[in-house]
Amino acid sequence: MAGNRNRSENYSGAQLSIQLRLNVERLWQVLQGIRPPKQYVNVEGGGIEQQHDWRLRLHHCANYAAALTILRQENRRLRLLELGCGTGALSYGLARIMPPEWSLMATDYSRYLIEYARQQYSAPNLVFDCLDVNDISASALREFDAVLMLELIEHLNCRETRELLHRLGAGLKPASLVVISTPDRSAFPRDHSGYYPHKIEYRYSTLFQFLSGLQNNPFRSFELYQIVAPGIVRAAVRTERRGGYFFNRVAGLIERLSSHQVQFRRYQRRVLSWLSRVFWQLTGGGQRCDITRLLDDLQLTGTDSGDHQLSFSLVAVLRK
Repeated sequence: MAGNRNRSENYSGAQLSIQLRLNVERLWQVLQGIRPPKQYVNVEGGGIEQQHDWRLRLHHCANYAAALTILRQENRRLRLLELGCGTGALSYGLARIMPPEWSLMATDYSRYLIEYARQQYSAPNLVFDCLDVNDISASALREFDAVLMLELIEHLNCRETRELLHRLGAGLKPASLVVISTPDRSAFPRDHSGYYPHKIEYRYSTLFQFLSGLQNNPFRSFELYQIVAPGIVRAAVRTERRGGYFFNRVAGLIERLSSHQVQFRRYQRRVLSWLSRVFWQLTGGGQRCDITRLLDDLQLTGTDSGDHQLSFSLVAVLRK
């Protein structure tokens, strides 16, 4: 709730979920029109446009769509800064469907990925730039109205996230926002998926607790939303139990081996691509999905009902 750090405000409602579903569908259509490169361009397993698991694609689309749905309630022109844009495919999709008077600067620490994004994606309201989250200056932040950290904090430990939030809090001007999305582990038996680039993964309760602490979150208030999709969550839990955790651990082992053997790194992406394709085909993730049917299930809610077993993503909005 605005001005209250002890619970999130209830922004749930049929209209909010309807807008989310419309934005997911529009973003999905943009992604479907992108031809993925033959080789992985991201050592963490490829950009979202290269993923074989349709559930993972939809998960990421829903995060960006939720950020857009929430930010449009501000009813003002926004200058957005995105941290950790990766290959830039979803940033491009967001720029295509957000209000044309908005602008987006999408950034990543990898110069290689930023050069790739510049070559592949172009929109009049979109700029790509190389930026490490540890090098953000207060003066650079003051030109933005909102910062997007979508699927980023799970790649940081608690100390790194805390320090980043304090840098953003010090640099952004009053009335600015920070939008965070991260996977929700509430429905899973393990606290971590085994996916090697992730340092920490959150449940609703643990993220709420983290953001409630003044030592972690310097912003005036925050709201915590859930993206609910029973079909997707049940399928994801089933896939993890059928070997998803083991597959993630094997992929992590391959990454660690290749980091010590330069010659092996030449084959790393090819091996990961093949393993990913085989695994997701065997578990059903590689099958073509009925996006219309899945969207009927999708909801965006800010209500803490106490039952988080059907939530696959958390979206936090921090207000200065």
